[in-house]
Amino acid sequence: MLILPTQFLAIRNMERSIVFYETIARVLVTISQNPEDDFQSQYRNQLEEIIKKEFDPQKEEIVKNAADGAINDFLKMLDDNYNGLRDTYEATLYSGTVWIWCSFEVLMKELWEYALNMGSGHTKNNIIKGLSSQEQFGDQIQGKYISLEYLAKYNYDISRNLGTVLKNKFDFTSCSGIRKAFSFAFPKNKDMEQILSKEELSELEATRNVIVHNAGIIDDAFCKRVVADATFLGQKLELSNRKVAEFSNNVIDIGLFIMQVVSDDIKNEKGDIPQIK
Repeated sequence: MLILPTQFLAIRNMERSIVFYETIARVLVTISQNPEDDFQSQYRNQLEEIIKKEFDPQKEEIVKNAADGAINDFLKMLDDNYNGLRDTYEATLYSGTVWIWCSFEVLMKELWEYALNMGSGHTKNNIIKGLSSQEQFGDQIQGKYISLEYLAKYNYDISRNLGTVLKNKFDFTSCSGIRKAFSFAFPKNKDMEQILSKEELSELEATRNVIVHNAGIIDDAFCKRVVADATFLGQKLELSNRKVAEFSNNVIDIGLFIMQVVSDDIKNEKGDIPQIK
């Protein structure tokens, strides 16, 4: 999160340096100007020579010093809570974390729905086999039975709507619920089971829960899942831009992996479309 402001300040620093060299060029040309010569042409030539000699060799150092200075100034302002900056910064990190989890939930639900709608008959059969006859999905769906009234919404053909029919019958708001849904569809894919069981994903969920349900105050559930140290209980959850970036990168990696699994399943579609009896 510090990249953009530090780069911006670095660019501004470079611009100020260029203005400085432009001023030098303008002064030199003004001092040495011959009334018969073209001022603008002299000025451009002089500026090009000065920048090539003075500015270009220092350009990387100017950027680095500006970025380092911006980071140090920013951290100092955080420590001093300058104009409530730390409060705003923490709120931004909290908000970012919540949205990362929300994006993950939506992505998993839509990928699962798409996999069941467009995937192979084998994948659809996995879901049908996994539905216990005792499992209640509401008045319209009970175990492997679907009411005719409900089927009518899909013109009595769910061959390309199975995911849509069942998506609200699974829990995509928790790691355990997401693992269960995908284990029904891809029971033999151990890599998927492993990637959906990553500790980093569990930490993201626990962090989101603390922010949303406990105003960022570390509770017992968070301690058990993340820090394993009760001394943190009751303390304010502290996040860094690096941690939030890790959350985001993990979600991207998991999403890309599952996208590939679903894509491969669709490309290798084979077998009959199952019929719910």
